[in-house]
Amino acid sequence: MDLREALFKTITRAEISSKELSQAAGITPAMLSRFKNGKDISSSTLQKLINALPPEAYSYFHSLLTPKQESDRDLVEQLFELASQLRQSSISKRTEQRCARSRNSLKDSNNDKALVAS
Repeated sequence: MDLREALFKTITRAEISSKELSQAAGITPAMLSRFKNGKDISSSTLQKLINALPPEAYSYFHSLLTPKQESDRDLVEQLFELASQLRQSSISKRTEQRCARSRNSLKDSNNDKALVAS
């Protein structure tokens, strides 16, 4: 995705009007319109537009331009799921160990009762 496409996809998604963005960037609405319609703008003007994006829109814009990989949210969700699975696994192992100790203790108790009875 090129810069122009990413910028206008961001503007649309964030519901930012061209007038709002051009004012925040300190450029004319006509300049923004020309860029939207395929005309080139200077890199400094492009930088002004990008910097004028609200923080969440700025992050979205950059996510469109980064190589496709899992988002931070997806990674966090996977980490939580993995941690949950590890906790469950650890709990299961401790439970199995407690049950084994209880069984052994019960066997020992039954053996002691058998010795006393004889």
